[in-house]
Amino acid sequence: MKILKGSKIERALKVVKLLEKHINPADYLVKEPEFFSAYLSAYDNGREQGFSVQFHYLHSYDSSKNFYDAYIFSESRHTDDMILYHTDSGIVWAGGSMPNDDMYGKRREFVDEVTLASCIIKEIDAKMMSRNSKIPRVGEAK
Repeated sequence: MKILKGSKIERALKVVKLLEKHINPADYLVKEPEFFSAYLSAYDNGREQGFSVQFHYLHSYDSSKNFYDAYIFSESRHTDDMILYHTDSGIVWAGGSMPNDDMYGKRREFVDEVTLASCIIKEIDAKMMSRNSKIPRVGEAK
């Protein structure tokens, strides 16, 4: 028996699996004094159930290179599209587990999980490359 078959959370899990496959802190050749990590947590807002994934990149002596990004994704409550909320301000929640007004106003919708995951992957890759052009992804030419 497949408990998640056809549930809204099943689609969000597909995004998580795609992110795990393509974004891994170990994929970036980050050396001291740098630190890159990713955290996953549940997201529930009425008829929207999904996940929040937070990325942190810290540079101990050059704070201009630091970034904090949080992406919240689930199936939209109004359509079959996937919805993505994003913030890079460090302020994620309004009332505990919901996107704040700024995030809600800037939400993006995607027709499928692959397109949504690709968007997150491209944005994190771009941020990592802009912080230090000397940090290639594993498998890329140096």
